[in-house]
Amino acid sequence: MTESAWSSSQFSARDEHLIIQLWKGTQIHEGFEGGINKRAGWYSENSRYRDPNLTYKQTVAAYDGLIKLGLVQETQRGYFNRETLEGKITRFAANDELLSVFSDIKDDPFKAIQPDLSSESIILRDKIDGKKQQIDYLDTPGVNEMRDNLLLINKCLKAHYPDIRIRDDEWLP
Repeated sequence: MTESAWSSSQFSARDEHLIIQLWKGTQIHEGFEGGINKRAGWYSENSRYRDPNLTYKQTVAAYDGLIKLGLVQETQRGYFNRETLEGKITRFAANDELLSVFSDIKDDPFKAIQPDLSSESIILRDKIDGKKQQIDYLDTPGVNEMRDNLLLINKCLKAHYPDIRIRDDEWLP
């Protein structure tokens, strides 16, 4: 199934981000849990790092719809402690019906869903008030050169499929 097939399937475009997150994650390990930030302000902060197509209303509506359809279940309710300024995002997992849909798909999500090479590839983080945060930065000539180099590397990786499917006990360090 290709990315365009997701859009034309029974899932709407607003569900696509959450469904693809689960499809890829369940291919990596059983019991994968996706994440959704239910804090409205998160979707408008630091536009450098967020997908402009994902808005709070759309994302939460898609999530609520998947819950109502019984395709996903909430595994951990998100929270934010205003005193400690710490919190966790809401976690969710695919239910058996959605896992069955995934198992019927013969394509590999890492081949079928192409990465967006135009998205930000340099993410700067710093601790602010003891909390790790993504921070904005200036696009200097040096940063632009690093971004161009990462784009070249990512284009090369996109053209190949670096994957080793072996069990841990088959790996020789």
